[in-house]
Amino acid sequence: MNDLRLKIRAGSLMLILTALLFTGCKDIHHRPEDIIPNNKEVIDSIRNGIRNYSSKITISFTSKEHLTEELSEFAHIWMEEALKETDDPGEGDFLESQLGGYKVDYSSEKEGDIVRYKVDIGPKYYLYDVEGKEAEEKLLSILSDLKLSEMEDDADKAYAIYDYLCKNVRYDKVRKDNPYAVKRSTMYGALIEGYATCNGYAVSLYRMLREAGIDSRVITGETKGARGDKLHAWNIALIDGDYYYLDATWDAGNDEYEFFLKGSKSFTDHIPQDRFRTTEFHRSYPVSGEDYKYTVGEVK
Repeated sequence: MNDLRLKIRAGSLMLILTALLFTGCKDIHHRPEDIIPNNKEVIDSIRNGIRNYSSKITISFTSKEHLTEELSEFAHIWMEEALKETDDPGEGDFLESQLGGYKVDYSSEKEGDIVRYKVDIGPKYYLYDVEGKEAEEKLLSILSDLKLSEMEDDADKAYAIYDYLCKNVRYDKVRKDNPYAVKRSTMYGALIEGYATCNGYAVSLYRMLREAGIDSRVITGETKGARGDKLHAWNIALIDGDYYYLDATWDAGNDEYEFFLKGSKSFTDHIPQDRFRTTEFHRSYPVSGEDYKYTVGEVK
């Protein structure tokens, strides 16, 4: 019988600029769910560890299987599962977008017929926990001030949130000589400092929409055209049964919004990464071909 131990430790946090992107795992002979009976507990604990800014998450278990060469891939599988969308607005894309990657260390020790394995996952955060909590408090305050509960239509709620970000957050691109670049990729940068990169806009819009009861995703990819040929982040949001594109970064500071609730036919200068272009993703998040016809204060 496998022996499973989970340790969640809090400690100092490191900041890096690399984006956290998952491209799938290598072929492996075993899957963690086939080896560890408590595999769901592992995933839940990793997710909770990330939410609590744990600097080191340790998973220990025993098995008769020879798994040393697969432990790194186990960790990647666990992280992918821990960062999938859930019913909680503070998980899923929100957690992934606030991470700057992670490192994996592992070891094994033979004890008779079994082997004791240990996997250490070290997440790298864009923020310290106190800054994350400050951003959470600011988020709730803004949503309360917007009086979303008095609005009946999701399109009106989405517009109020989008309008707030476009009017109150200024764009600040990542530069090596910019000491604030890391935080500007977070909700803290957008809502507390008032400056954000495209990732800061996208994760803030995602979280605010989800808190308002509107399903959303953060989409990453590239853009082309006059503003294009670079990495970018934007959103989709569910309004009246269909998903639509939103790009608060490109609309920031504008008097009229060109990229609010757009359909796929008019959003061709944004090229999502392959993981957002699969049949499975489109089946789960069908984007309308046509724009959503919206007039401020009046849903058509």
